Amino acid sequence: MTINEPQSFSLKQFALVQYTANMLLTCTRRVSESIGEVDQADTVILSAFLLASMSDTIRLVIQSGSASSHIIADGLLSIASISDMTGIPRQTVRRKCADLEGRNILIRDQSRLYRCVIHTHIVEEMAAQINGLLKINDKIS
Repeated sequence: MTINEPQSFSLKQFALVQYTANMLLTCTRRVSESIGEVDQADTVILSAFLLASMSDTIRLVIQSGSASSHIIADGLLSIASISDMTGIPRQTVRRKCADLEGRNILIRDQSRLYRCVIHTHIVEEMAAQINGLLKINDKIS
């Protein structure tokens, strides 16, 4: 692979990243609930966008009939869906998303949905960690 060649990810890698993101989101929410008010809302909200991105990417890969893709879909979520996914109250999600938009982390579409560009390096790092775990699992199985 040359420097200019886009990284290609397999359906399995996307599914594992989605699973991992789902685990992170659930774990972060459970920890926050168990220890009370903790300002981890930004992390939880961004985890929801990662999960949405991987879900959309997996759907695109399946629909294309391909086994892999170098395109990663942007996470696209509404205030209500973020609130439903994370358990964070809608008004808090609204304030946090407006703050993240002000910091150029989120983009608000004309449809009033928020978009978060998930950078390839994030998926690469998570896929590498998961591949490492799979190798370890293969060695010990």
